[in-house]
This record gives sequence, structure tokens and C-alpha cells, in this order.
Amino acid sequence: MIPTVPGVPNLQPPQPSEIAEDEAPVESIATSESPSSEESAEALGHVIEDDDRMVAPAPSPEVFAPKALSPRPVHGSILKTLAFRRTSIPVLLTLGLVLLIVGSLKFLRDPESPFAALSLWLVLTVMVMGLILIGLGVFNMILVKQQLEAKAA
Repeated sequence: MIPTVPGVPNLQPPQPSEIAEDEAPVESIATSESPSSEESAEALGHVIEDDDRMVAPAPSPEVFAPKALSPRPVHGSILKTLAFRRTSIPVLLTLGLVLLIVGSLKFLRDPESPFAALSLWLVLTVMVMGLILIGLGVFNMILVKQQLEAKAA
């Protein structure tokens, strides 16, 4: 018999003496000659009620004991890696250019265009964001160039 641990529930399977007498064994249900539909339903109801009985043996108490956590390895920010910076350069330049083009459509299209209905503050905001993204792309290009030169030296 496994010793009980304080605070851990007893998960041992029930002993045959602990099983209630009104529970019929599975063999007696299977050997009945021709059960009526009521008897079949009653037998199935009994099986479903017994469905929550644990079939596997109880786990050892060590399973529930607290475990020491291993420290996580310290990783630097992915935003500072050379690979991320090299990947972000075309994205920043492309999005910046697209925002500049979309903002300038208010002035380049005819007055009946849907872009002509955009408010001036929205157009200026989009164009400023485009300039910021292009600036970030150029800044990243300079940083990548410096990092590659530092690696080569």
C-alpha cells in the first residue's frame, strides 16, 4: 500500500470490499439472454454512471511533489539582431513609399476621385508616417553597414 502524503488526495483504486453491493458486475449484464429495451437502457445507464471510475493505477506521490524550475537562458532582444534589421529594411522602405504615394493621391487625382475627399490632416499624417518609415529604413541601413564592418574588422 502506498503511504499517503498530506495535501495529496488518495487516488488508489477502490478495494473489492469498498464496491457497493447494488452495482452489478459487467458479466451478469452480458450473460442475460434477451434483454428488453428497458433492461438495455438500465444496463447502459449503469455503465455510463461507472464511466468516471479510474482504470489506471494511482500515480506515485513524487508526481505531485513540487519540482525545482530550471532558469531560463537569457536571450537578447530579437529587434537588435542583425538578421532582423536586414529583414526590416525593405519592409520599412516599401511601406514608407506606399504611404507617400497614397497621401499624394489627393493632389494627383481628379476632384471626383475618392482620394480627393480625404481631409488634409489625414493626408499629411499619412505622408509624415511614410517619411518616418523611410527614415527608419535608412537608419537601419546605416546600422547594418556599421555592424557588418565591425564584424569584418
